[in-house]
Amino acid sequence: MASSETAVAGLDTGERFVRAILDGFESYFAEFQAITVAAKSRFENADWLGIREASNQRIDLYKAKTREVYEDVQRIAGAQLRELDYWREARQRYGQLINGYNNFEIAETFFNSVYCAVFKHLKIRDEYAFVFSPHGDMPPADVSKVYRTYRLEGSLGNLLENLLRDFALSIPYEDLDRDVDNIRNAILTRLAPYFDLNNDDTEFQILGHHFFRNKGAYLVGRILSGGEAMPVVLPILHNEQGGVYVDTILFGSDMVSVLFSFTRSYFLVNATIPAQCVLFLQQLMPAKPISEIYSAIGHNKHGKTYYHRCAFRHMTSTTDKFIIAPGIKGMVMTVFTLPSYDFVFKVIKDRFTPPRT
Repeated sequence: MASSETAVAGLDTGERFVRAILDGFESYFAEFQAITVAAKSRFENADWLGIREASNQRIDLYKAKTREVYEDVQRIAGAQLRELDYWREARQRYGQLINGYNNFEIAETFFNSVYCAVFKHLKIRDEYAFVFSPHGDMPPADVSKVYRTYRLEGSLGNLLENLLRDFALSIPYEDLDRDVDNIRNAILTRLAPYFDLNNDDTEFQILGHHFFRNKGAYLVGRILSGGEAMPVVLPILHNEQGGVYVDTILFGSDMVSVLFSFTRSYFLVNATIPAQCVLFLQQLMPAKPISEIYSAIGHNKHGKTYYHRCAFRHMTSTTDKFIIAPGIKGMVMTVFTLPSYDFVFKVIKDRFTPPRT
């Protein structure tokens, strides 16, 4: 302990400053993971209030950790805390510190959050914060490490039984044989007519951990055959009598995209390297922005960072001019967009148009 303290004491102020931010991020991420992993036991125990509280706790955790780090760096930097030249050097040092870091993109967003806490979301420039990343938008990720593969070497029923057994929880299936038969029949009647399952390379790829949200646990993946891919989701529900059952099977990108909609609460899924999970999910939902997928698994702050980068690049690469968005004009806000852009921008009015009576 003494040698560790001596080593820290031997660092200059700038190094201590950036290490305090990275230590704060690592503490946040560890607690985020601990809350997330506990969702499995909460689901098994039908602790629905606990799952809801865990979802809220993860959101509040980010604010709390940012506030803690803000207080730490304030003590370290003193009067220099609000000097932009100090942050310019800190950004460079922090970038070197996280070079090769598995989750550098989320660590950069955490740095940005501390910066914004100091400057109240003003003076946001790439030379002081990570508006853009010197390391790239996402870490190089091998998505094959995050899913399990089930090859169709025997019967479809045997494959499905092995899959469900591998993803079994601590409480039993209500009726495993029934669930296997229902899934098999759904695949053969709804999918097989237009998706050939008779190729030698047919296999199921399922992400290695359940996605928990509210009263559901979801297995997410895809069926591959003959160069074609079909996204699939198996929702698992608790019967609140000590067992679980597979409720249905969802096919296709559109159905998966609705499940991961930004209008729904965040999933709790054990993703130690979120980028791997995000990239696999993006392959299932190619039309869904990566920013929304980050948000869907609880990394909403980085989702905003990613969205801003994409929006900025689009606006600087197009010659379009902003236009009032089509539709009925509202009383509370003005809505505008770019003809080539899928998102709208809203400006809340200082004075509202009085309602008609």
